[in-house]
Amino acid sequence: MSIGASPTHASELANAKHTLPTRWAAANGEMSPGRFRLYVSYACPWSHRVLIARALNGLSDAVEVVNAEPEMDDIGWRLERCYLADRYLASAPAYIGKATVPLMIDAATGQVVSNESADLMRMLGTVIPGSGHRLFPAAHAVASDAWNADLQVNVNARVYQYGIAAKDEDKAIKTLALMEAFDRLNRHLADHPYLVTDDTPLEPDWRLWATLARYDLAYRPFMLGPEASPLASFAQLDRFFARLLAVPGISTTYRPEEITRHYAARLEQLTHQLSPNAPKGDRS
Repeated sequence: MSIGASPTHASELANAKHTLPTRWAAANGEMSPGRFRLYVSYACPWSHRVLIARALNGLSDAVEVVNAEPEMDDIGWRLERCYLADRYLASAPAYIGKATVPLMIDAATGQVVSNESADLMRMLGTVIPGSGHRLFPAAHAVASDAWNADLQVNVNARVYQYGIAAKDEDKAIKTLALMEAFDRLNRHLADHPYLVTDDTPLEPDWRLWATLARYDLAYRPFMLGPEASPLASFAQLDRFFARLLAVPGISTTYRPEEITRHYAARLEQLTHQLSPNAPKGDRS
């Protein structure tokens, strides 16, 4: 039984789709110890973006991480003694959207800062006073936005096209499109170490990296068709992945076992729910 919310309410939160308004200004960007609580799943690529920004800027004291269990159930993400939906209900009682990760709470006020990964990554990677890694410097804002938009459509969201439990013909469509995108990125990285600059990885690089981190572990075996080639087949992308994994602090954000457990369990769950023999109460 969840704490603070009925299973019915929690289920509604877990299945609606909305994003809460970002309240970073209200928090004043004050990074005192224990100021923020960040709910994530280390299996989730959108959470991973935010964990990367937190790690690169040394914000472990100011931003406490609460990791959800890799396997979801019908209600959604489970925490140690409750559901993530309960945290939404406590901090944003009028919210009727989906209880997603990442979610950041201002511990001083109990209010939601944001549940949008792009906003949270930008906040922790750019807005923090005196941060060591500016992931979105003004001088490269236009190019970074262009890369972000490109990657979101052609890489980050492409693997989820048609859902996790897609039909074979749909898998083939998205797999071929993703392979074309990988070919293009591989050619770019043959001449440049990173996407935007030749000096340092910026926000788009880490957005791409979070997808690559799941490619061989989960996307290729569970969500893509046989047309999907191993990452090692794209030599420059493979080197790019290894190069960024070696950046200090990044290995602490990467939990391959949790990634594999989450996607294997999720695919099994969805396949059962979509089966014509599944109980009528099951939901996709």
